[in-house]
Amino acid sequence: MISANEYKCAMCGKYVFVSDGIAKENVKDQQLQNTSSLPTVVVEQIDGSQYTFDNASCALMFKKFNAVYGSKFADQ
Repeated sequence: MISANEYKCAMCGKYVFVSDGIAKENVKDQQLQNTSSLPTVVVEQIDGSQYTFDNASCALMFKKFNAVYGSKFADQ
């Protein structure tokens, strides 16, 4: 059984489930993610803080809003 942690997408607020191995950013885990049936989860470090997103488009939109509104956008 894969242990999973529960996270919320920083952009849209959807709950995403990340297994301990997939949350880490290294090549072996990315290969595991590509071959598994789990949904794609993006973990990004932006301005020194780590954020979890349910997909790449949420991560991109978050970065765009952060660029326009500044770092206080992420705190709200």
